[in-house]
Amino acid sequence: MELDNSSKIDPPSTLLVPSRRCPPPHRALMINCDGALFESREGRASMVVKDVQGTVVMAASTKFQYTNDPPTIEVLSILQAMKLASRNGWRRIVVESDAEAVVTYIRTEIPCLTLYGNIV
Repeated sequence: MELDNSSKIDPPSTLLVPSRRCPPPHRALMINCDGALFESREGRASMVVKDVQGTVVMAASTKFQYTNDPPTIEVLSILQAMKLASRNGWRRIVVESDAEAVVTYIRTEIPCLTLYGNIV
């Protein structure tokens, strides 16, 4: 039996390329933040702070109750990362997030008319 390869769909090439992280600029810290939502309607924001060599300087996590919107949790994780930097006196930071829509709103002057717009 011969298979018809004409209907075969290749995955996007970006899925096949390994992720390459850029280190932060000289004397800066990279704060990688991410949000997660659980069935209990509890959200959690987690942050990992690394230096230029990739050494973990600090890791932190915080809980948010009664939140059921994933982008809102992502925004809150970015906000918590910036608060963490401020409390520790870190002035040269790079905040990294995988929430593309959230980052787009933060980087532009477009009014954010979403559930998380007042945080942005």
